[in-house]
Amino acid sequence: MQREKTKTNSLASGALSLTVSVVLLKILGLAYKVFLSHLLGDEGMGYFNAAYTVYTFFYLLCATGVPKAVAVMIGSEASLGREAEKRRIFFVCNRLFFFAGAIFTILFLFFCGPFSLLLGSPSALFSMIAIAPSVFFVALSGVLRGYLHGEARFGAIALSQTIEGGARFLFGMICAHIGARIGLPLPQLSAFTVFGITISSFLGWIILYIRYKSLDKGYNSKQKGSNSSADLPADSAANMTDRAITERFLKVAVPITISSAVMGLSGVLDLSILIRRLEAIGYSAQNATALYGNYTTLVIPMINAVSSLLAPLSLCALPVFSGLSTRGDRDGLRLAAHSFLRATAFFAAPCGFGLMFFSADILPLFFELESALVAAPLLSLYAASVLPMCILTLFNTAFEAGGHSGISLLSTSA
Repeated sequence: MQREKTKTNSLASGALSLTVSVVLLKILGLAYKVFLSHLLGDEGMGYFNAAYTVYTFFYLLCATGVPKAVAVMIGSEASLGREAEKRRIFFVCNRLFFFAGAIFTILFLFFCGPFSLLLGSPSALFSMIAIAPSVFFVALSGVLRGYLHGEARFGAIALSQTIEGGARFLFGMICAHIGARIGLPLPQLSAFTVFGITISSFLGWIILYIRYKSLDKGYNSKQKGSNSSADLPADSAANMTDRAITERFLKVAVPITISSAVMGLSGVLDLSILIRRLEAIGYSAQNATALYGNYTTLVIPMINAVSSLLAPLSLCALPVFSGLSTRGDRDGLRLAAHSFLRATAFFAAPCGFGLMFFSADILPLFFELESALVAAPLLSLYAASVLPMCILTLFNTAFEAGGHSGISLLSTSA
């Protein structure tokens, strides 16, 4: 009983730390967007967001399925008290995504030109080049974040997120000011600003790696104290070959990654279709880019803010669902799912209705009135999706933790 109470308190503390982190990130992100919208204008934000939309596709390949798969595997082993297997899983997954991250980064850089032409925004090329290197650090961070997630070390994840968000804001402003001072043209100024994201992703990886090394050092000390080998596990982990771990990892990660990639690809397609359709009805390339910049700067962040604030619930739910599923506790799994679902609906429903009916009052609080009036009707329509999106995220987490990632893929594809 005492152990369960301690675990519950730990999860509550982790959820609180992640929620505080997300709130800080959203405040910094909103300030960042407001600052950039004033500096770059709608056209400059169009270049910025065009590059960020393509980057999001590669980001999702590295930062969705990977952490969740690693967290599910680590959480399962942790529930059984198998320390050696956890370390072996991390080493194999980290090595795998070192190479995967490098390949994704090279592909992004190689196809920057074709991407910018395909999307109808050739000047976004510079911003794409500036943001591409961050994909490599995101891939490495994904494995570390998954390991800490499976270990329920939510404080370390929250700290890395907060530092990364603060660095993005700080270096973004510094780069933007430097670019504006030296008189860079708008496409190059947008690229110079985007480079702040690459710097912040590197710092986020450093924080996660430092925390992992501290845990690894503690594990080694514990092994030495029990007169066991502190090297790569040679006990029950010896039965876990690299191939077996890789297959297990891919079985969990691939459906989640494909599901996320579908969402990222839909964003890229939306970008291409929106800009080209606006041009087809008479808008110039600059004006079409400006309207897209308005939509992605004012509307999308408001919708994402709600799902981001509720993300800590899903993060805390994953190791809970994974542990209960591993032990075969169906009643406990059902009870936990109901509790998390009620909490999700309690927060998501008021936020969705608020954005739906008060968009014209909310947006001018942060953005210029002219841009806010253009975006308000779009936000009202989009807000209807907030509650279903948040509930779907929780359902997908439950299926992924139980080893049914294919269901998440089917729901996303539909």
